[in-house]
Amino acid sequence: GKAERALRRHYSMENKIRYNRARAKCRYTCNKARRESWQNYLNSINKNTNLHKIWKKVKKISGKFSTTPTPCLQGDNGDIVQYHDDVANMLVDSFAGVSGDHNYSEQFLRHKRNIESRPISFITQQQYSYNDKFSQKEYKHCLNLTSETSPGVDQITYSMLKNIHPTMTTIVLQTYNRIYKENKFPSRWKTAIVIPIPKPGKDHSNPLYYRPISLTNCLSKLLEKMVNIRLMLYLESGNYITPIQSGFRNNRSTTDHLTQIEHNIHQSITNKLHTIVIFFDLTKAYDTAWERGVLQRLYDVNLRGQLPQFIRNFITNRQIVVRVGKTVKP
Repeated sequence: GKAERALRRHYSMENKIRYNRARAKCRYTCNKARRESWQNYLNSINKNTNLHKIWKKVKKISGKFSTTPTPCLQGDNGDIVQYHDDVANMLVDSFAGVSGDHNYSEQFLRHKRNIESRPISFITQQQYSYNDKFSQKEYKHCLNLTSETSPGVDQITYSMLKNIHPTMTTIVLQTYNRIYKENKFPSRWKTAIVIPIPKPGKDHSNPLYYRPISLTNCLSKLLEKMVNIRLMLYLESGNYITPIQSGFRNNRSTTDHLTQIEHNIHQSITNKLHTIVIFFDLTKAYDTAWERGVLQRLYDVNLRGQLPQFIRNFITNRQIVVRVGKTVKP
């Protein structure tokens, strides 16, 4: 600044003191601005603030920056694939191939073809409460359960849905009820953007060692949440879920199983016995879930009408597009 230029032109003790004072004032002003900016940011944080953005801010302040490198894959013929288009195509084939029929045994395929040759119908003339129109109360309850996540193809976020005009909220709810009653699930909601995340400690040149993280439309996920609450209420009230299951249930967690195992071990030690524990890890369990098997289970627990039909429409003919950098490949 001015004091620095004066010091350079004519070095003297007086100019040196002016320069030091000016520099100290500048540092004080900058530090004060940083503190005020940080305090304002802290005051702006609420329950709807995206945790990802908070950590990104903290890392930025601490000088830590992380970048996701472009995957460099190796093809079946040994060739190295590194261009975004080629990498995305290879990952699409890898992710889609996981749920292909070639993963099943011939015995299961025969059973699969036999079952799928029989049509399954959820049509009913009876009235069930789980097929009723959704209410404003259900909509608001499920919307309040959401936390800010990355949007899907339409770029609509939960924050937008939470802050739209009440008139628009009514329109969204009417659209949901029309989808539910008419059994017409929007085809655009069946497309998910897949982000490939490398599995730690694995060979990242192998496309099989990438975990697909799917980004679906928030509008679709919100309706899915509303339907799921009704489904779980029906299954819980009808005792269709085994009491020992903890996953995907309210007020249950893996801690329940750990506590039970610990209790059994203590009992065995007290009685001088042995405890045998067997753990199963099903490879690609969700990716290889049998579509007709899911629908058959819904039919077997006597679900009829709009709810099971919605699930049928939801899980059939789904598509993925893989995003690598700015490249998106179907």
